[in-house]
Amino acid sequence: MKIGTDIVSTLRIEKVFSKNERLEKCFSKDEIEYCESKGENKIQSLSGLFAGKEAVSKAFGFGIGGVVSFLSVNIVHDENGSPHVKLLGKTKDFFDKNNWKEIEISISHCNEFAIATCIIV
Repeated sequence: MKIGTDIVSTLRIEKVFSKNERLEKCFSKDEIEYCESKGENKIQSLSGLFAGKEAVSKAFGFGIGGVVSFLSVNIVHDENGSPHVKLLGKTKDFFDKNNWKEIEISISHCNEFAIATCIIV
């Protein structure tokens, strides 16, 4: 089992992503649409997804870059709003190569912070 956790400041995320053109460097179209649908809570949701991607990269044993990129980790939500990780490209290949079976994620946020934990079994 592997675990990764990340916490981010929502103010930092707001500063970094205040220009929408930067969003596409870290988030998929679906992730951006999900966050946009949250209205006033957009930054909190972006912060949660950002922390989630970082938590996944840490569970892999790397940081972002190389095997894991922001765009190779997509966080989708089911009909109940629960987050799930969808891996793409070489990140998915690495997951499969290591014979890992499951990847779970939990994300939480408030006005000032967002935190995420990822567990790989």
